[in-house]
Amino acid sequence: MNEIEQLLDEVLDIDLIRAVISGPRKKDGIQKVKVRPLKKNGALYFQMESFTATQAFHKNLEKEDAGVCILEYMERFRQMQIETVGAEYTVLVSKKGKVTVKKKQRREKACQADLSHDRKKHYILEEGIPVPFL
Repeated sequence: MNEIEQLLDEVLDIDLIRAVISGPRKKDGIQKVKVRPLKKNGALYFQMESFTATQAFHKNLEKEDAGVCILEYMERFRQMQIETVGAEYTVLVSKKGKVTVKKKQRREKACQADLSHDRKKHYILEEGIPVPFL
């Protein structure tokens, strides 16, 4: 798990776009976890969105706490996909606990993630704009 800890120390910053932890070892409980950066009160936080079969739970954590939380999740999950502005990472954990980290550099830098806490919803028909056929 040292490889994951070093990777998290490297990628948990403002350049992170998203991380997805999936492939639970046990099918009951949490099925998937999404991580995204956000700015709240001028500080950088990481929002952990964990999904069960019917619910979603959110936690906003600072860098150190987020790293510890992700390491705990990786003990119960098989893989993690991390997207940053400059690279994409795939982390695989075998049944015996062997960790494999694959890194793929991006040809062009990607756009930074939206760091706002309250994002605007994207509707097909925007509210307040008249649509003549309706």
